[in-house]
Amino acid sequence: MVKAAVDSLTSGTPDTSVVRYPGVIGLHMQTALIKILLSAGIIATLEKDNMNPEHVLVFGTTSDLPPAFRPTFIPRNM
Repeated sequence: MVKAAVDSLTSGTPDTSVVRYPGVIGLHMQTALIKILLSAGIIATLEKDNMNPEHVLVFGTTSDLPPAFRPTFIPRNM
């Protein structure tokens, strides 16, 4: 998919659906990764980096907190 997006961009007449698809996949994977990390007790959230919007910001573990006090932030679906 990334090769198809690059080929579309270099052709001079980019197809927006082909170019957008890898980014959409990355954003969905970002949400799933954050949910997995939070369920494992690791504090993670969305990265506010405009150049790399699908990055995940990881702070560390919350193993010293009881489960009731662990953060449960789940990002909204994009």
